[in-house]
This record gives sequence, C-alpha cells and structure tokens, in this order.
Amino acid sequence: MFTEMLCLVSICLGFFITCFFSQEFIGKEQVEVKSNIEKVGEYEKIEFQINLDTVYSNPFDPDEVDLSLDIKSPSGRIINVPAFCYQYYERKNIDKGVRTADWLYPIGKPIWKARYAPSEIGRHFCSAKLKDRHGIIQSDIVSFDCIVSQSKGFVRISKTNPCFFEFSNGSIFFPIGQNLAFIGETQYVSVRKAEEIFKKMSDNGANFARIWACCEDWAMAIEARKSAWGRSWYWNPSMVQVPGRIGYLTDYKCIQITGEEGTEVNVSPCHPIALRPDTNYMVSGSARIGADADLSLEINNTKTKIIHDKNKEWTDFKYEFVTSPNEWWLDNMRFVLNKKGIAWIEDLSIKEASGEAELLWEADVNRPAMGYYNQLDCFMLDKILESAEENSIYLQLCLLTRDLYMDLLKDDNSPEYQKAINYAKKLLR
Repeated sequence: MFTEMLCLVSICLGFFITCFFSQEFIGKEQVEVKSNIEKVGEYEKIEFQINLDTVYSNPFDPDEVDLSLDIKSPSGRIINVPAFCYQYYERKNIDKGVRTADWLYPIGKPIWKARYAPSEIGRHFCSAKLKDRHGIIQSDIVSFDCIVSQSKGFVRISKTNPCFFEFSNGSIFFPIGQNLAFIGETQYVSVRKAEEIFKKMSDNGANFARIWACCEDWAMAIEARKSAWGRSWYWNPSMVQVPGRIGYLTDYKCIQITGEEGTEVNVSPCHPIALRPDTNYMVSGSARIGADADLSLEINNTKTKIIHDKNKEWTDFKYEFVTSPNEWWLDNMRFVLNKKGIAWIEDLSIKEASGEAELLWEADVNRPAMGYYNQLDCFMLDKILESAEENSIYLQLCLLTRDLYMDLLKDDNSPEYQKAINYAKKLLR
C-alpha cells in the first residue's frame, strides 16, 4: 500500500536517500541492520534501521559513503536498495500570532534507514553493505517474510495500451486530481493544510496530486539553498571572503557587517526556528571586529555585547539564554553595530545547551546549494507522503530545483553539463 501512494514514476521511492548533516569522519567501522517488522504485505513498506559507528562530512554523497541493502528475493534475485540519513522531528501545531504554524523540532542524532516494498511472496534475506574510503563492510543477514496483501502494486504505464496507467496487478489506474504544487509555511498550503486537502480530495473521489519538492527557499525544496542571510528573489546577502590570512588560504566565506552606528544584519531563516519553552540554549560563533567597532547580538529583543580579543584575528563567542514558559519560536535575531566600523561573523550556531541538534543550519554560508539536501524539508515530504497514503492519493513528485540546473545545461558537451547530470543522478538515487 505504501508504494502505491508514492509512485506515478519510479523515482518517487528513491527520494528517501535525501539527508542533511555535515559532520566529521570518526573512524570505527561497524554496521548493523534491524527491521521494524518481521512480516510485510506485498508492495507494502518495510523499514530498516542501519547502525553505524561512523559519520561523514557529506553522508548523502555516495562517492564518500555508499550505504545500501542487498536484498535476496525468494526467486534468487538480488535487489540493491540505497540507504539514507534521517532526522526525526517532533511536530506540533503552535500559534504563531496571526496563524497556527507547524512547530518542527529535531529529536536526537540523525540515523541511517532504508525502505523497501517487496513484490514477491515468501522469505527475503538482506544485509547492509557499507562502502567508503576504508573499503567494504557487510552486516549480518536478517530476514523477513512477504505475505499476500490487498495492495494492487505500483502505478506504471499500461503494458497493453501506453495511453493509460495501470497497477502491477494489471488493473487500471485513472488519475483524477489536481496540481497542489507549492507547500510551505509561507504558502497558502502548509503541510497541515495539505493533509486537510488530501482528506477532502479523497472524500470527493479524487486520487491524484502533483507536489513540488523543488521550490527553492519559498516553499518545500529538498535540494536548494535555504539561507538565513537572504532570499532568492532578492539575493544580496552580506557574504564576503573571510578576511586576513585565513581567507587567503581558503575559499571560505563569512558575514560582513559594516556601516554607521545602528547598522544591523538580520538572521532570518526560511524555516521558522522552533524552540522549547523553559529550555537553556547556547548561541555560539566566531567574530572578528574592527579596531573602532563595537558589536552586539540581539535575540528575541534581548541584547548582549560580543567580546572580541583585539590581539586575535577571530574570537569565539558564546551566549546562553533561557526560553520563557510560552516561548516556542525564535522570533528575531540580529547583529548590530554599536559604533561606526566593520565586523565579521562565521560559524553561527544555536543548540540546546545540553544537546547536539543544530537549529540554525541555514546560517552556514559555506553550505553548497547542490548536493546537500534539506533535512527538515525531507521530513515535511515524509508527512505529505504518509497523509497521501492514508487518503489513497497517488503523488507525482517534482524533485529537481529548476534554477539550480538550467544554467548548467546549456551545452551538453561542457563540464558544467556533466556536473548537473551527476548531481541529478545522486538526488534521484
């Protein structure tokens, strides 16, 4: 049943490779796989958790870490299923002043998963395979049974008449629905609204919707630059190359604040930053402040001065704050010059004082737009898929963000063209 809800095209299930976490490689090499159930209906979802003792600087790049399942079907066929990083979020509907918004808060560390929908009845055997720069490691073998279900299977082009769609069992699928398109907290259709729409569509006989997961920073987008420092429709952030010798040796960028007293730079993520009430948070980063300048950080209308060691190029700073009993959101955050001058900021972060989950991932100015997948958007799409399944709505997913690729595709003999092809293959994987 699960895969019926995912597919009008075969790439839909492959979406789940998406993940977002930039971490350093640790070095132990162990892999273990566990399934959430022992029996699964034909064409229905079984989910595996794969435990690793390694983390990677780019865990969604199969050139760096290729983690997958090898599944042996009852007929002896071997199916390779890519795994993906996954970040769990706690979800609530919280009042945000003028409206109710989705409050999404990361829970724990990211984990590795794989999802599969079997098409053969009988016992299946599978093991996880990790391939990285250290070699190849295989887990122990686990098994599950595929049993008869009521599912009709995947949606595909009809084998008897290519003008029509059919299910795996040969019965006809006739799509009736609409282009739902853009989903996000700044759009008319949020995830919560989409769930309501699916219910109404199902109640009125509809069974199909087209969804965009490629909307840049104005709605749900798996692969797109989402920045706390600017927006795509007016992209003019205060990003510059890191000054001094560090900048000479690297291509790293930072945020520059320059001007008269009172000049400010706002930290404004595309996704509203969820906070827990009555919780200690740590804001951290690194600052370089000009000789005559003076810089403050303001969070939810509370202002604190950033202390900088004038004898150093860069000085790390930390600021701890506690949310009130009814404080669910980071409503405003900005850097303000208290005197005329110049200052630079890098590595800005917000985490729980005792936690590890990064809340301000959009502040990373060196995070590339292509090849990195927005984990919060992936979670949103997961919720949309679950709702579609519950309401028997079949989805056409638009996955490639147009403006990331168009300029690279002008000459099919160019290196830029091949670069786009490689990124697209990794996303569709």
